[in-house]
Amino acid sequence: MSQVASAYVLLIERIQSLSQSATKKDWKELWTELKQEREVTPAYGYSGHVVDVLLAYWEERDVQIPLMIGEPPFSAIGASDLGLQICADHKSARKALDALATLPLDESDLRQYFNAFTCSDWDEAGRAMKEGWIFVVRGFELVKDETECYLLFVG
Repeated sequence: MSQVASAYVLLIERIQSLSQSATKKDWKELWTELKQEREVTPAYGYSGHVVDVLLAYWEERDVQIPLMIGEPPFSAIGASDLGLQICADHKSARKALDALATLPLDESDLRQYFNAFTCSDWDEAGRAMKEGWIFVVRGFELVKDETECYLLFVG
């Protein structure tokens, strides 16, 4: 479990520049540009793999994870091999927050799910999943209006 989860909130108009870097496969330029954007902090302290498992947990509970990669201007960045897991505009971020508000944040249940999903017995799984939950929700909450979007990468 050595993947990293990183998340950014940025103006939608900035996606075009990121998409150009992605189309050119200029990953250094793309990550340099992203680092200039508003990063969701504090950084997630566990492996990004935990976030992937958390997203599966939510999907099994009918929470639609926004991944708007089929819609302009997000298409090129979504088609790249960057590990984009969430791509949310304001409307889809609010919809996800509303759905997540209906789920209990139960550390014991999260631990049990993670360990069953990964066929492991990790003592910190519940805490790691809970912190992942808080991290992802913080990103959704930072999208303040229709001019912004939220990108979460795991890789």
